[in-house]
Amino acid sequence: MRSLFNKKSRFNAFKLPSWYFLLFIPRRLALLCILCVPCLFAGSLNSQPHYNQLSITRESPTKLVLSFSVNVAPLLNKVLAPTMKPDTFLKQYSNLALEQFKKELKIALTELQSKSFIYTPQGSKYELMNIQIAEASALQNILKDELVIQQLPPEFQAHLDPLVFKAEIHSTEPLYRVKIQMSNALMPLWVINTEQDKFWLTEVIPLAIINIP
Repeated sequence: MRSLFNKKSRFNAFKLPSWYFLLFIPRRLALLCILCVPCLFAGSLNSQPHYNQLSITRESPTKLVLSFSVNVAPLLNKVLAPTMKPDTFLKQYSNLALEQFKKELKIALTELQSKSFIYTPQGSKYELMNIQIAEASALQNILKDELVIQQLPPEFQAHLDPLVFKAEIHSTEPLYRVKIQMSNALMPLWVINTEQDKFWLTEVIPLAIINIP
């Protein structure tokens, strides 16, 4: 049986479906992705100068820390009301009573956790846990600020900085070579594994196999 670290077994060690091989983009084409993704998503993100980003670091052989930098309004819009237009979403959710907004935020975080995973070669599957994010009141204020920005004339070119939050992966086995899959609500997502290993995850290519140093 070939080793998992043998290049020829890089993909079949995880028993990936056949469609994955057709859609996989080699890392050497990362530059092409960088050039193409902004064009592909310009229509839906034209008011957002930052793309969602994920950095992965190891704290121990069985613990990973995932640091996200995201545009809050589009993310919550995708998770909580995917068919609602952005301006309608901002007006409705920025004016919710705080307790109701807390309930909606809990739903959003649960949705993100349930659709973001790390898989191991042994067949184990681990969800995000211990999400560390700003208070609900601060997130709702971001929506209010975004609503104000949406109403400004285009020449002002105003925007909000992305929100940083963290999550963890805890496993019962060492996490060195894994398959990562993130929620579609985060897409497109620029992933930084190492300085030499950076790539896009998108709704078309939602997963990747990586070696974590």
